[in-house]
Amino acid sequence: MHTLIFLFSVFLIAMGAIILMKPSAVFDLLERHKRAPTLQMIAVVVRVLLGVALIVAAPASKFPLTLAVIGWIAIFAGIFVAAMGRTRFIQLMEWATKVLPKNAILIGVIAIMLGSFLAYAIR
Repeated sequence: MHTLIFLFSVFLIAMGAIILMKPSAVFDLLERHKRAPTLQMIAVVVRVLLGVALIVAAPASKFPLTLAVIGWIAIFAGIFVAAMGRTRFIQLMEWATKVLPKNAILIGVIAIMLGSFLAYAIR
């Protein structure tokens, strides 16, 4: 589980850096695929897998309560994304593709900080 969390943290750090350097690379990709059913499936699966991994790895981490809470939030977010249905998910993605690019610096910094925290917490 530690390896899965570490790989996810490296992914978050890389995505944060890409968003800071060239936000259009990420947001254009999201724009192109916002109506694809696989995007919603990936969103659900990643959240649930990450949540379970965080909960399982939490006791051996530097911040067990924090990782467990983040894990449960991720699982509930995955369930919520699955339950919202295709129409609402597409509406959410349409909203996100309009709002997120305007906040690219903030999103990039948060992604790097969260990825760094997760990597530190499990090592």
